[in-house]
Amino acid sequence: SYDIIFRRPLFKDGQEIEVGKILATLLPIDQYPTISVRIEPADAQRLKMNNPVSLSVAGSELEFTGRIVTISSSLSTPETAAMSGLQAPYAIVKVKPSTKLPVDLAGRPAQVLFKVY
Repeated sequence: SYDIIFRRPLFKDGQEIEVGKILATLLPIDQYPTISVRIEPADAQRLKMNNPVSLSVAGSELEFTGRIVTISSSLSTPETAAMSGLQAPYAIVKVKPSTKLPVDLAGRPAQVLFKVY
């Protein structure tokens, strides 16, 4: 048994859907989401694990806090390691909010402000 929420469907009633398209997303209620941020590698060098962040999510007036949990290169992730000719490598910073975010904010763009000391 799982506690999940069914995120609103990505298509409208009666709409034709291409093979392989995601129809909907199931989200676990009891997990803290992480937010992935792509930034310039030079900027990532100024960040440290556990640095605090503040963040806001599109469609919400709430402000949240969190911390950096991972910093990696786009070239070191399984999704991009096999790609050749990547013209603009970037750093991927994963942020974990200090509190659970409302599940209806999942999948929305977020603005993350890094605090650098």
